[in-house]
Amino acid sequence: MFFFLDFQKYKVIDEASDLPSARTLARSALKDVYDVMRRYIEDHIAKGPRFACITFDLWTDKHRRRSYITFTYHHITAKFKLESFTLSTHLIKGTKDGMKICDEITLLKDNFGLELKKLHSVTDRGGNVQRCTFRGPGQRWMLGSCHS
Repeated sequence: MFFFLDFQKYKVIDEASDLPSARTLARSALKDVYDVMRRYIEDHIAKGPRFACITFDLWTDKHRRRSYITFTYHHITAKFKLESFTLSTHLIKGTKDGMKICDEITLLKDNFGLELKKLHSVTDRGGNVQRCTFRGPGQRWMLGSCHS
C-alpha cells in the first residue's frame, strides 16, 4: 500500500495537499502513478551495477485456477544497500512449462533493458524452472536452498 511518504519519495506528489483521494487515484491517476514508478525503476536499473539478481515465483490462484509469475529485481548499491523492485506479475495461459517461463524472462529483459546486465536467478527447485534456465546462452541452473 502506498503511503504519503512513498508518494513524496518517488516524486509522484510534492505536497500533502496534492495527495489524491482513493477514488480519484483508482479512476484517473493510477496510470500516472504507474508511469512515474516505471521511470523511477528503469532509471535505477540503468544506473545500477552491472551484476544483479532476479527472483521469480509461479503460483496458481486456486479460486479462478489461473497461473501467474512475478519477477523481482535486486541489486546492491555502491554503498552496500540492497535495492529490490517488483518488475511484473503476468498471467500465464496454459501450462507453466520451461519454454513459457523462458518467454516471460525474455519479455522482462526486453521491457526493462536488462540485456546488458549480468543476471543471476534465485528460484525454487521446480523442473519447469530448471528446464528454462538451460535454454539460454550462458544460463545454467544451480541447486540452492532459498525458499522459506
